[in-house]
Amino acid sequence: MRSAQSSLQYISLIALVAVVIIATSVYLRRGFQGRLRGQANQMGEQYSPGGMSIDMTETSRVTLNSTTDGKNSTNKTSTVMTNVGRENVVRPLNQEHY
Repeated sequence: MRSAQSSLQYISLIALVAVVIIATSVYLRRGFQGRLRGQANQMGEQYSPGGMSIDMTETSRVTLNSTTDGKNSTNKTSTVMTNVGRENVVRPLNQEHY
């Protein structure tokens, strides 16, 4: 009789520990998801693929060196090209798909 009662107590203890672990994991998971959502909401609409503008500056440098051995002349030409522009990609937020 004592061994059956002892076994029943061990099984009850193990079941209780399992229930506590499962309940705690659900609580921790929901807490993590809530924190993640809070951080996502804090970021806001900083990036919108359909409603952004881009400022571009492109600089190209071309250098041409030419040497003629027969006349001993050397020509160096250097050109710097700068292109500045702005591109607007605007689409209403309700038409964007993520």
